Amino acid sequence: MKANECVRGNPVAKTRDKTRPGARFSTHATRGATGMQPLSAQPFPATNAPAIANLGSISNMKTSYDHETWIIDAGDAVIEKKASTGVSGLTARERLIYCLWVADYGMRNAGDLATARDLYPSFKREGAQLAAELSLPFTHESFSLATAALQRQYFERFDRICHELQGS
Repeated sequence: MKANECVRGNPVAKTRDKTRPGARFSTHATRGATGMQPLSAQPFPATNAPAIANLGSISNMKTSYDHETWIIDAGDAVIEKKASTGVSGLTARERLIYCLWVADYGMRNAGDLATARDLYPSFKREGAQLAAELSLPFTHESFSLATAALQRQYFERFDRICHELQGS
């Protein structure tokens, strides 16, 4: 049997998708006026467009990946502001974001908080103090843990810390 043939009247076929370099075969079940069309040539059904367009507006769907991206972006903004205005130009929330960014940097890049301590020795103490000042109980509790405990629990606590901090 050849790649373009149908099996016992089944309109599903394998055809070479010539529109994508390196693509081997696309499996689909549509027939146009010219016969089988590759998937990449099929228009997106209009009935699904509103449902997909609304996906971005669904709240409370943040994942760890979203929080990782957020802390990188927020940390970068704080670092730029700190470079231009100095530490005195940062709000308490921005300083706490920096403390979390430092902890995250150490945990994701070195797997421990030693790198965070090297980068900013008072990140834990200051993080706990700022979280208390901003009335962020879970973040305060997290930064108040012993270093070894925070290191063990960091990834389990990360999303909730970000969520609490984003709401402040």
